[in-house]
Amino acid sequence: MEPESWILDGNYARTISWRLKEADTVYYLDLPIEVCLQSIQDRIGKPRDDLPWLEDSLDPEFYEYVKQFPQNQKLKVEAALKQCDNREIIRFTSREEVNEYLDRLENDYRNL
Repeated sequence: MEPESWILDGNYARTISWRLKEADTVYYLDLPIEVCLQSIQDRIGKPRDDLPWLEDSLDPEFYEYVKQFPQNQKLKVEAALKQCDNREIIRFTSREEVNEYLDRLENDYRNL
């Protein structure tokens, strides 16, 4: 995390405080669990740039982890975010909000 700019992805609770301390902006995808679970299902059998293999079946352990995330991890993530009073935190609660935000960024960039 020493370069001037970088992007980290993930919600690894063990290191979240350390990563947030170094961040200036946080994009918090607080999507409904049903959306997350459906996304897992939808990715099966589709190539991904971020994975060197093709997922050809549902990983039940990962599916259960995501399913239990609100009860097991979300409070830890939100507690860590509350400690980031000098960070910009942009929270999305739907895919539509994400898409609208990205569209605004694209329009702003085009208007420079």
